[in-house]
Amino acid sequence: MQPLLQCTHRRCLIGRKAIPPAVIHALADDGLLPLPGHTEAATTNWLHRRLPALKLEVVGFRAPMYLAADDRTSYWQQVEAIAHTACDRRVLRLTG
Repeated sequence: MQPLLQCTHRRCLIGRKAIPPAVIHALADDGLLPLPGHTEAATTNWLHRRLPALKLEVVGFRAPMYLAADDRTSYWQQVEAIAHTACDRRVLRLTG
């Protein structure tokens, strides 16, 4: 199965459709989702950007490796709450 979003240093594709570089570079920082604030690691491993020309938003995050069950639970509850606030938006989620 082909990934939805593919990018190289020369071009980006959504599915099989090429995205002009100017669209990719026209990022907006307004109206962003809140950061998960459980710990500094949660905050620094979260990036959200909007691509207004595509009416698309990209959220990339890497979940911290919490050892304590309470930390894991709290972190994922925050992420779930943030995701619910964006249920009416076109958001592409990238996780690592």
